[in-house]
Amino acid sequence: MPTLPPSSPQLSVTLPPDWDLARDLFILCGRGGGPVVEALKALGHERVMVIVGPGGADESLPEGVRAVSGRGEVFEAIHTQAGALPAQVQLLRTSDPWASVEQHRELARWVEEALSSRRLQKRTVETIGSEWLLHGLRNLPEIARRPSIAQLENAFQGRPAVLVSPGPSLSRNLHLLPQLQGRAVIVTGTHSLLALAKAGVSPDFVIACDAGDLHRHYAGLEAQPPRALCVEATSRPENFGLPAERVYPFVSSGNIDEWIYGCVQERASLASGGSVSCTALSLARWMGCGPIAFVGQDLSFPEGKYYAQESLDGDAQVELDDEGNFALVKPEGATGIGVRQADGRLRFNRSRPALNAPGYYGGTVATSESLNIFRAWFEAIAEDCPTPLWNCTEGGAYLEGMEHVPLQKAVDEWTREPLDVGAVLDRLPRGDVDQRRAAFARVARERIEALTTCGKLAQDCERLALRAKRDGRALEKLQAKEAKLSRALAPVRFLSLSVQADIEAAQEKARQARDLDENLAASVQLFRVVLEQARKLRTPLQQALTALEA
Repeated sequence: MPTLPPSSPQLSVTLPPDWDLARDLFILCGRGGGPVVEALKALGHERVMVIVGPGGADESLPEGVRAVSGRGEVFEAIHTQAGALPAQVQLLRTSDPWASVEQHRELARWVEEALSSRRLQKRTVETIGSEWLLHGLRNLPEIARRPSIAQLENAFQGRPAVLVSPGPSLSRNLHLLPQLQGRAVIVTGTHSLLALAKAGVSPDFVIACDAGDLHRHYAGLEAQPPRALCVEATSRPENFGLPAERVYPFVSSGNIDEWIYGCVQERASLASGGSVSCTALSLARWMGCGPIAFVGQDLSFPEGKYYAQESLDGDAQVELDDEGNFALVKPEGATGIGVRQADGRLRFNRSRPALNAPGYYGGTVATSESLNIFRAWFEAIAEDCPTPLWNCTEGGAYLEGMEHVPLQKAVDEWTREPLDVGAVLDRLPRGDVDQRRAAFARVARERIEALTTCGKLAQDCERLALRAKRDGRALEKLQAKEAKLSRALAPVRFLSLSVQADIEAAQEKARQARDLDENLAASVQLFRVVLEQARKLRTPLQQALTALEA
């Protein structure tokens, strides 16, 4: 790999021999690296990012090169990067005085945290992406007949919000939450409902964004239904029937479901760091709330507890083994999800490494890889958030960029002015249901036609690829047909999201091909994936269309 020309006497770079111009990520830290960026793009480098200080970029950058400023923008840029994760990353400091050695070290930490979060997201998509996609297709009739969270934008401008999570520290603050009912917007996930019911609190917004069955979270509850249920559009169809006065669908900002509302040009996306509590923060910000307080957001498992005693699964204990791994185990006779052990106890997660995180009161607390990733996401958002964020958990992990105060402060300051959340929601427009249904029906028809076209083109490509090994003319026809397939896939990009691992495996096989035969074999593998998915997805789309047209 050539050495790129320096943009200053202090700046030059040599890429390693195994550097992948299509996959690997090159990051310039600071302004003044224009010539290096130009040289990288001239080489055909696809992933180039520039991290600049306050004020943004001071020079024009080539198309496809993203300039970001701040921890939150770094997270967002890496989270939305399509395709395979980079195998290698280089961070190069420019001569910009802002890009000091200390700043470079801090930026490297941001990038690694963002990549860890992206890896977690990718693993999740590979595990249940197909399930998410099928749910989204089946949910189209329900999505079409309900107003989305687009209706909630700035609906509670300047009103305080409390985000309730089921961490162990919730127990010490649960008695204060009734005083905030009707004074602040109370937002929670379904896992905290039992604890809130025991405190006599009916939340204003409940978020359901799990691919699994959430009915056990409601079992035995007799509390008043929440004012609103925000349902992830790709969650289980049954989640739309959970008890609530109103239902607002939404999508996460990941690629797996952005196609749903993008089809009808509606803004209904909430950024998520992988946890329902991350989505809760995005919802509160979307509604214009402020200040926003966190309760029960331990992001750790101090003293062997993972959940508050009053919450669902509150009887679970964290068990650490001699190798530093942890598991969640319920006592003998406990019910719920999990695997029954020989001693009668119930284990409901796989053994994972335990890590350390900065503690709320100093020192460190035990945490997991996923909880640590969520903590980094919260800190990235806090750095650039104009809304005051209060960590009122009073335990667990310290969250950099937030004000750490007792929940009593929120009670003292927020209980002076009443807030009727239901009345605010009643005043919001619901839109024309028939018009929405017609728009989604049109989209479904177009996607069915596109899937049919893609399936036929993939079949043609496979046939030509098998012939091309011995027929040069077939190879020429294959190249033209592949270009048509690429264009036809554009409207149904979601097709690839449920089989990312299979597609990336075929693409990697093509990159490593040593001759034409190996390259064609990789192409055949890819065409078969497309053909199988096109056939698989037409059925639920057709069923959704039938319901939309009924």
